[in-house]
Amino acid sequence: MATTGMTLNDLLDDPDITQIVINGPGQVSIRRGAGLEAAPVRFGGEADLLRAVGALLNMEADAPGGLPPEAHLAGGWHMEIAMPPAAPDGPVIILRRLPTPADAEQRLLAVGTLTPPLVEFLSACVTARLNLIVCGNSRPLTAALLSTLARYIPPGELVVSVEWQPTLRLDREHLIRLIYAPGDEETGQHAGMRELMWKAQRLNPDRLIVGELRGGEALDLLQAMMTGFDGSMGAVHASGARDVLGRLEMLCSASGAGYAVLHTRRLIDGAVKLIVSVQRLGDGSERVTQVTEVQGISGDVNVLVDLFTFQQSGYAAGRIEGEIRPTGIRPQCMMRLDEAGIRLSPEIFRVPGRPGR
Repeated sequence: MATTGMTLNDLLDDPDITQIVINGPGQVSIRRGAGLEAAPVRFGGEADLLRAVGALLNMEADAPGGLPPEAHLAGGWHMEIAMPPAAPDGPVIILRRLPTPADAEQRLLAVGTLTPPLVEFLSACVTARLNLIVCGNSRPLTAALLSTLARYIPPGELVVSVEWQPTLRLDREHLIRLIYAPGDEETGQHAGMRELMWKAQRLNPDRLIVGELRGGEALDLLQAMMTGFDGSMGAVHASGARDVLGRLEMLCSASGAGYAVLHTRRLIDGAVKLIVSVQRLGDGSERVTQVTEVQGISGDVNVLVDLFTFQQSGYAAGRIEGEIRPTGIRPQCMMRLDEAGIRLSPEIFRVPGRPGR
């Protein structure tokens, strides 16, 4: 039990709270917007804290094997746990609210992460089955954007998602979820990411969604994108479009396939059409900073062309001011959109204040 009038359950029930950080029994913080703030909840000690967490998991805190390192709770909360001695100041519990796709889109629009013209363009690209990669410096943020983009997949299509951890919120009828499961010493069962990728393709989905690319499954996704799974998506930890290419090259090399770098770059060029970069900036705000098109190979280097970029206009009251704007370049993928019967206004790509052609 917490030693104040407010409990951990009260924080979980507050719709404005998106993250709860418990750093030992005496320090509880919450996130309502960009930054953390102290919460009026304290625990009597480690045992008290672990009992409260165990109650959330419907298990005893001293159960054999202890508390799991992570768990998914009712209400869309994801929990990460670090225990002593790895956490010397006491048990660390991080709870993140995973928004529904509809809520995620409204929130991303409200805080300026997305803009209506950008949503119109990206939704058209998803509908037209363009393969895309989401990158960012925050896993919850890339998961929220990936979940939002998946909303635009037509409802009659079968989607298979593959995840290391259950962080995506894909509210759709025809969905098969595959989650990484490490080997079990008693049963010998194992579901590694590459095994899941192979299984996912054999399930014959219309599209694949990979929550985070960390290893050789990156190669599997790129190959799937090249062999009939158009409109697939994945997320990777990177700070921008150019970093995505280096990251994908490294992950593909880790697969053990032995591909030359140029072969991997050609694979990326054939598989990936768009890279959407979403970043948490220095002031804590979350913005889409780039939408980049992969436009071929020049020599032995992938050609990247920014279609939209974030432009900072100022800094006031501790906040970065600015918005994502078109660069004025008409995408090569417009032909794919035309073939899908999608007509976008030229104004989406016109630089504000610049006369149209």
